[in-house]
Amino acid sequence: QRIEAGAGDDLEALLIATRATAALLEDATDTARITRRMLELAPEDARVLLYRAQLEAAEQPSRAILTLSRVLQEDPTHADAASLLATIYLANKEPERALGFLQNAARFEPFDEGVTQNMAALLGRKRPRAGLALTSRFIEFFDSARVPPSPVVVRTHVSLQLSINKPEPGLKLARALFKRYGRHEYILAEAEALIAIRELKRARVVLDELHKIAPKSPMLLKLEAHFKEVQGG
Repeated sequence: QRIEAGAGDDLEALLIATRATAALLEDATDTARITRRMLELAPEDARVLLYRAQLEAAEQPSRAILTLSRVLQEDPTHADAASLLATIYLANKEPERALGFLQNAARFEPFDEGVTQNMAALLGRKRPRAGLALTSRFIEFFDSARVPPSPVVVRTHVSLQLSINKPEPGLKLARALFKRYGRHEYILAEAEALIAIRELKRARVVLDELHKIAPKSPMLLKLEAHFKEVQGG
């Protein structure tokens, strides 16, 4: 709120305030309030329209589709808009339309996190190896530049390895990335996969490790609950 208060009517400052609010996981009403201010200042700005669509997506998906279509009409290369639009179409059980938008976005932003994640998950439903090819390329691209690959994409990669009954390569990759970059999110994916394949002793070791390095992780709490459920079953 301090960032917002200092922004005044400066659109760039308001955009920063909105990103900061989201990063801090503050109440969604804060983001909504800032977005309304930005819409008053720049109703046609693609960045502002994207935030508007994010707010509309949950309650008014048809309006969000219209908003995102306006963004893509102005800028067909806008990967974030295409990715959000695909997510809405997936929720509407229209996977082919979703895939079309993602494939178009990938032409312009082949290493965009949202596009890669959504397209790999979508392809993975019927063609997991095609999804794995996307996540592998994404991870290799960033890792080769010594940039930590997106944990979300890594998690999808590990999940797709499970779907073809070859979990070990995904588990080894998650562990290797953790050792290289120190981000606990990678071994969250490892623990999740170990629980899924009922390797509970190994999962317990990883969960205990996570309690030492990221004890307040919401995902860790969910995994602990799932672990107890599987263990009891």
